[in-house]
Amino acid sequence: MASLPRPHLGGSKRKLTVIFVALTTLVGLPVLLFVILAVQGFVSGVGTDQPVDVIASEITKSSAVVSWHTDKKTQGVVEYGTAPTALNSYAPEVGSSKEHEVSLTLLSQSTTYYYQIRINGTTHDNSGVPWTFTTKNKDGEDVAEAIKGVTTRIAREGEEATEEAGISTSNCTVTDCNEIKTKLGKGCSSADYFKCISLQGTPSVNGYTVNSASTPTPTVSKTISSSNCAIKYLQVEPGKTCLSWTWDSIATKNPDCRKAFDRYVFQCSSKSFTSTNPEQIPTWYYNNAITNMTSNSVELNSKPPQGSTVYCQVRAEDANGSTTEWVGASAVCDYPPTPTP
Repeated sequence: MASLPRPHLGGSKRKLTVIFVALTTLVGLPVLLFVILAVQGFVSGVGTDQPVDVIASEITKSSAVVSWHTDKKTQGVVEYGTAPTALNSYAPEVGSSKEHEVSLTLLSQSTTYYYQIRINGTTHDNSGVPWTFTTKNKDGEDVAEAIKGVTTRIAREGEEATEEAGISTSNCTVTDCNEIKTKLGKGCSSADYFKCISLQGTPSVNGYTVNSASTPTPTVSKTISSSNCAIKYLQVEPGKTCLSWTWDSIATKNPDCRKAFDRYVFQCSSKSFTSTNPEQIPTWYYNNAITNMTSNSVELNSKPPQGSTVYCQVRAEDANGSTTEWVGASAVCDYPPTPTP
């Protein structure tokens, strides 16, 4: 009986190999491509806008540079001020980037500044508190602690007068503010007095408030920023649009006011300064200081859209951090129609 020919299996194996290679290529290449893109950061959702390595550098007596970086391109705003609960000044970035640098200018010398960074409506700070830096003194040197405000100046002047009289302040053991007040120049300085009243507080919603019984009688220099020199109004210049603003000039007030303050800070944006909406990112039309105290008007740096509302505020400042209260106003931009030729 003739034997049957054995089937030839070489062709089938080659076909299976081709099919396996094809399937591996079709499935493997997309997976490999995905991994490569993910590593390079192109996959959607990779990277955050959390600022890292936040630092204040190039600090002078009137300026500083705040820098940080993010995993993806973002555009942020540095919010800063001389108190952790009053970050009323803003320095926005002009574009999106992963490496960020924002210059803060027109700062006061020997002053501690607090700042945070707002990105896409989210506030970032140093584990629940603002970051800080302290500007240099008038000679460009580092200071051991912040020296700001009229109160501190009064304290330092009193301490210096006591020391010039040859009286040591280190042996002042009195803790009652009224007793300290009677001993000023006799072993206690006004610095001791202000330290005392700062500890004589009662709890309140906003922290600690000095007891009225231990509050010193206000001096002229102490009340300058709160009453005598207050800016009374801010408004659009009469007969003009939202592009031109004017306010109550310090130059028209008493000599103490004119001597105390050396600049205005004027800000205008598309967002109300009292707004709590984190989703709204302001467009800045003006954010700068004006050192000519005889001037009380300004033109915006850029033109807001027709029909939009502009929010502005102004205050006076001195070189040591004392300020008048912010005065704000708003206006709707209603430009006259362009005449047709």
